[in-house]
Amino acid sequence: MTEAELIAVVFQIREQINFLWNFYVTACAILIGWIFSESMSWTKDKFYAICGLFVVFAIINLSAINTEYGLLETALYDLNNKIQNSGRFANQLANTS
Repeated sequence: MTEAELIAVVFQIREQINFLWNFYVTACAILIGWIFSESMSWTKDKFYAICGLFVVFAIINLSAINTEYGLLETALYDLNNKIQNSGRFANQLANTS
């Protein structure tokens, strides 16, 4: 993989991380808004179902974010190894996380 390809991969991974965080925060905001805007009766079953679904959603989304951060770390490590004598931009990008 060339240096330019690695840089493109790093940017794609960062875009994916940004999307996943935005999706997670938006879903949390919608859920909180829905909970506080509704004047519905909360039965024990409804409470457990909503809490359970949110926990599953949070685990899946945070697991995906963690995986993307692992990929980003690996891509930055590979980029750092490849660009020993390159310009300042590639060096600076390789040393960010």
